[in-house]
Amino acid sequence: MQLRPVTISDKDILLSWANDPVTRKNSFNSNTITFSDHEKWFQDKLDNKSEVMLMAVDQGKGVGHIRFCLEDGQAEVNINVAPDERGKGYGTAILKIAVPWLLEHHGAQKVIAHIKPDNLPSIKTFQKAGFHICDLERFKGQDCFKMQFKE
Repeated sequence: MQLRPVTISDKDILLSWANDPVTRKNSFNSNTITFSDHEKWFQDKLDNKSEVMLMAVDQGKGVGHIRFCLEDGQAEVNINVAPDERGKGYGTAILKIAVPWLLEHHGAQKVIAHIKPDNLPSIKTFQKAGFHICDLERFKGQDCFKMQFKE
């Protein structure tokens, strides 16, 4: 598996993955994403130097997407594994490659994630990749676990 920067050609597949029912259920906003909203969001992320978006590719096929939002030495991570690739260990593998790369190349001192307490697959994925639960807090109007990467 390799990671490469997200490009404009990834826009449609990322929208498809984002609108998957499991993804929507585990997101902080569970509403279906419209094409026009996604198009604006996608272009904003590509143009924003504080955002790092990477596509995970295995044997020529996109298997997941990871995004980091950098602010004041901290990186908030979001990850989405392709619906038909879930349960194969890609989430952990993506995190294990992307987080050290980000720390080395973008100067972040801390990497965090916010995960809903009932999203057990994501919690386990992040724990296997070296994250630990450090707090229970409100995030985007919902209770969630704050997880932090620990080297």
